[in-house]
Amino acid sequence: MKSKIIYATVIVAIAISATFFHSCSEQTMANTTEKGNAAVPDDMDGWSDASKIAVMDMKKKYGEPAERTGQMMMWENTGQWKRTVIYAKEFQHDFPMPHTDVMQQWIDYDVPPEKFTELAHYDGSVVCNRTNGVISARCDLEGANFLAINLAYDIIKGNKDVESARDFYATAMKEMINGGKPAYMQKLQFDVPGGNTNFTDKPSSIITQDDMKKAKEMKAMMKKEMSEKDMMNMEGWSDASKIAVMQMTKKYGEPAERTEEMMMWENTGQWKKTVIYAKEFQHDFPMPHTDVMQQWIDYDVPPEKFTELAHFDGSVVCNRTNGVISARCDLEGANFLAINLAHDIIKGNKDVESARDFYATAMKEMINGGKPDYVQKLQFDVPGGNTVFTDKPSPIITQDDMTKAKKMKEMMKEEMMGMNDGKK
Repeated sequence: MKSKIIYATVIVAIAISATFFHSCSEQTMANTTEKGNAAVPDDMDGWSDASKIAVMDMKKKYGEPAERTGQMMMWENTGQWKRTVIYAKEFQHDFPMPHTDVMQQWIDYDVPPEKFTELAHYDGSVVCNRTNGVISARCDLEGANFLAINLAYDIIKGNKDVESARDFYATAMKEMINGGKPAYMQKLQFDVPGGNTNFTDKPSSIITQDDMKKAKEMKAMMKKEMSEKDMMNMEGWSDASKIAVMQMTKKYGEPAERTEEMMMWENTGQWKKTVIYAKEFQHDFPMPHTDVMQQWIDYDVPPEKFTELAHFDGSVVCNRTNGVISARCDLEGANFLAINLAHDIIKGNKDVESARDFYATAMKEMINGGKPDYVQKLQFDVPGGNTVFTDKPSPIITQDDMTKAKKMKEMMKEEMMGMNDGKK
């Protein structure tokens, strides 16, 4: 009877403290493929406790991940989410109270560019990608991501301003810590679009039909350089993705990690991270092509510049909490160009229209045999870290609330250790 009472108490604690719980037994449980089982894989050495907890909860609710590497696990089309990725690495985030961000979840949504700056001020862990037509939230567990996206929707629709959304967020978390179940943390409170949210942009008048013909011939030549072995190893990948992989491998060597849907390089040249995706996204600026390769650098982008950058290039994506900016195109040179021009906009050296014209002119020059500086490398000193934005705790969350959350974490850890002992 006593064990049943303890078990029931812990289950309640799990529901109440999901968002702020970051401790898990160092002793991992056995692998399982059964949906509904809370076990986490036994090969997660080096993963944060918050990441392990997130994996356990996702497996319990949605089953095994679709793909995994040593640094991430990914689920596709689960519940209301288009995609979920849990990362081994955690990022400190202090709003509305100190925790770490480990799980990013996406939905299809066409976020108006004029709302990007408001969303960056609201929550640095809400990230918008205009070209792909998605919005994501990154926290430690699903309830917090539901809350973040629901409030982002309210801001986009004009139902809340930034400050009222932040206060609502903190109040909902406080309610959950004290045993409540706020509706905004249970599910998304609006109809999620079913695709058709991507923004392809439009071709620049600077690029002529003759330029586009030459670009097509260049890509055909690149495709011929690929060996049959290269083609076989990436069955189902787009030609643009295969070409990008070939060029990255030639310049930087083999990827650090790969799955059936992506390949990843870390700390190559000026880039913090490079991911090439099997899937391509149509993008028509400055001329029709597909985006397949995303490359990141550390950069503290001021939130007031997010809207300008969204108008400049929908494939430039900023993540304020993580302190990074990325560009996604088909060639490394195009990503150098996009980030260089984003830097110019941030520093006030170019406005949106002049940056777009410069982009198209540089691509035209490259197509016709030139080597514009902005396409060769990043033209500024890339920050070496210290670009993250942790935000600050909300005064709505009291010390008593944080003490309750800590006790709940301890209860869950004890119960998990007991479950592990029972499996031996």
